Amino acid sequence: MKKPTSPPASLPNNRRGHLNNICVIGLGRIGLPFALLAAKKGFSVCGVDTNAKIVNALKNGRIPFREPGLSQLIISNRSRLKPTTSLPEAIKQSSVVLCCVGTRRYATNRPNLKLLYKIFRDLARTEIRGRLIVLRTTVPIGTTRALAGYLEELTGLRADVDFYLAFAPERTVEGRAVEELETLPVIVGAMGEESLRRATGFYDRMGAEVAKVVNPEAAELVKLIDNTFRITRFAFANDIAFVSERIGVNAHDVIDAANFRYPRNSIPYPSCGVSGYCLSKDPYYLEEAFRPIRAERHFCSIWMNARKSYDFRSRQLVGQILRFLEKMGRTAKDARVLVCGVAFKSNVDDTRGSHGLFIASEFARKGAKVSVWDPCITGELKGYLLHKDPYDAFREKDVAIFTIAHDQFVQVANGIERFTRLMRTPLIYDGAGLLRARSPSTSTFYLMGTGFPSYRFAGVSRT
Repeated sequence: MKKPTSPPASLPNNRRGHLNNICVIGLGRIGLPFALLAAKKGFSVCGVDTNAKIVNALKNGRIPFREPGLSQLIISNRSRLKPTTSLPEAIKQSSVVLCCVGTRRYATNRPNLKLLYKIFRDLARTEIRGRLIVLRTTVPIGTTRALAGYLEELTGLRADVDFYLAFAPERTVEGRAVEELETLPVIVGAMGEESLRRATGFYDRMGAEVAKVVNPEAAELVKLIDNTFRITRFAFANDIAFVSERIGVNAHDVIDAANFRYPRNSIPYPSCGVSGYCLSKDPYYLEEAFRPIRAERHFCSIWMNARKSYDFRSRQLVGQILRFLEKMGRTAKDARVLVCGVAFKSNVDDTRGSHGLFIASEFARKGAKVSVWDPCITGELKGYLLHKDPYDAFREKDVAIFTIAHDQFVQVANGIERFTRLMRTPLIYDGAGLLRARSPSTSTFYLMGTGFPSYRFAGVSRT
């Protein structure tokens, strides 16, 4: 399509107050906290989501998921948030468009950007001339530039001349999204100087500290570094736990000693899995840029080995537990398994990419009868009985597996004997470090756990 040679565009209908209007596409765990915080800052926000249930809930002042601070924000700023399912309507009223939809992986683990391209195709059908588009979605490196070219091809407009495009990734964690949106610096990389100027100006008005980088690729890399660095640290602790288990020491004690007043160490504790929407996906996204290096040196990146380390850990504990139960006279098909925690981390209600769900599915695949206790999950859990009461949950079970450290799990762990007395086989697997100070040799129940040493008695491995 022939590109016009028009001068730099200004917003149509640039009436007084128009620059206070923004559009947020995607009202999920990324978009909704940002939309409500923008409303708090004085912007009039059109929030777009294809899920009519979410839109209707927000119109009625209800938050569709757990996140501290959101309920208070919607109470005080509801008049400045206009939820809708109509993208053209929202774009028409806005000078800044923020894309906050999630992306996915194919079964092959390659990035799936179909939804993102669909949204940009829909944007091309609206009037984007003069508008700033900010991509806040985690994407493989090079995606922002590719989307700029896609919009240019569909509209005949020019990036950084007729419309403006920047990448400013979301970097918050669930459970602290509101706090971190107000305190964390914002990384901005853009398609040109004018796009960068406009994006920086918008975030200045949001009250954010801005860290400018040279282009969108640099900003995309920053976002991917965040989560891949975290999983690499966690996997280091996980591999130390494997070694500790083999040599008969407690990994938590070893890590405490290594960190004690030694400023060059900040080793985290191990766990039975690292999961969630971002930590499951981002290492694969970064690996896309690493493919040429991998082909040259014939082995993958450190972060992909880290991801594989934790995937192995979640599978390994299933076999470890079943072997123990077999020595106690329980076959896999006879085993009654309780998974404590299917949220992907402590004190959230998000099950996306959950290692707890993966562990549950592995036991079910082996033929075990599996149920779940997770006080942060409401409603029903497809495929599993979801216990509401911990006493009912532990009753007649052969093993209870703590995958994360919900506050309620900490309370149960502090009085664990009351619950193990209800079990058919009193076996606890501590994958979250709740019982790391407990001495297995004096316990009234069988204790196994990530990074726990092995003990033997009566022909049974007690860990």
